[in-house]
Amino acid sequence: MEAPTIFTEADFYQQNFNPQAYLEEYYSMSEGKEWANVFLMQNLRSLHKMFSLDEVRGGTLIDVGCGPTIYQLLSACERFQEIIALDYTDQNRQELEKWLRNEEGAFDWVPVVKYVCELEGDRLVSYPLPPTMLAVQLQAQMLNNHRTFICLFVHFLAREKWAEKQEKVRKKVKQVLKCDVTKANPTGPVSLPPADCIVSTLCLEGACKDLPTFCSALRNIGTLVKPGGHLVMVTVLGDTFYAFNKQVFSSLSLQKHEVEAAVEGAGFEVKLSEAQPYTESTECMDCQGVLALVARRRPSDTA
Repeated sequence: MEAPTIFTEADFYQQNFNPQAYLEEYYSMSEGKEWANVFLMQNLRSLHKMFSLDEVRGGTLIDVGCGPTIYQLLSACERFQEIIALDYTDQNRQELEKWLRNEEGAFDWVPVVKYVCELEGDRLVSYPLPPTMLAVQLQAQMLNNHRTFICLFVHFLAREKWAEKQEKVRKKVKQVLKCDVTKANPTGPVSLPPADCIVSTLCLEGACKDLPTFCSALRNIGTLVKPGGHLVMVTVLGDTFYAFNKQVFSSLSLQKHEVEAAVEGAGFEVKLSEAQPYTESTECMDCQGVLALVARRRPSDTA
C-alpha cells in the first residue's frame, strides 16, 4: 500500500475509523502477524522502561489520544493513582469504555497484559492469598509432591498477576473524554486540572498534517501537565501511512531531531530519547523506527 495523497482529516476518522478492526490488526498478538507483534512488543518494552524511571510517578496521568487501546497504561498504572483517557473519535472512546466495563464483546487484551507482566517479573501480587490458593495447597498435598505445589503456585501467581493488573487499570481510569490536540484547550469546553504526567502514543503523527501543526499540538497538550511534570511519548519515525481493513490513513513522517526540537519548543526538557529501528516488512505501514521519549516540563513555563 501507499500513503494517501492527502492528509487524513479528523472527520474521516470520525466516519471511517473502525476500532475493532484496528485492534485485531495491530494488537491481537496472533500467529501470522509477526510484524505487528514485533512493533507492539517493542513499544511495550519502551513504555515499561520509561514508566520505571523514578521521577515518572504521581497522582494523575492523562493519556492523550488513547484510541481504543489500553497497552500504554499497563506499566503506567503502577505509578499513578488515577488516569484520564482522551480521544477524538466517539467510537474509540466507546470501545475503550466497553473494555473498562468488562462488557461482553470487548477486545481481549490478556495476551498483551501477560507480556507486560513478564516484563515486570520482579513484582508479586500485593494482596494476601485468596481462598482459591487453598485449593492449590490442598491439591498439592493430595499429590504429596512439593514440586507439584511449587509449579502450581507459580502458575497461580502468574494468573493472579495479570488479572490484578487488568482490574487495576479498570479502577484507575476515572474519565474518558473527547479531545482535539489541534485546539488550544484540547479538552474544551471541559477544563482539566494540570496533571503530573501526560502520555501520548502513536497519536500526534496521525493528527497533524505538517511539522508546524505537530509543534502546535505539542504546545497544546503541554498545557495539560503541571510545571515540573512529565511527558511520555512513543512516536513512529519516517512513517507516511498506516492501514487496516482496506482503509489507509496518513501519518506525518518525522525524524528524531524534529520531535526533540518540537518537545523543547513546547516548554519541556528532554530527559530520555531513544530511537529504535523497525525493520519488519509489512504492507500495513512504512515505519522506519520508533522514538521513545521522556521530557520534563520546565518549571518556569506556565499554561
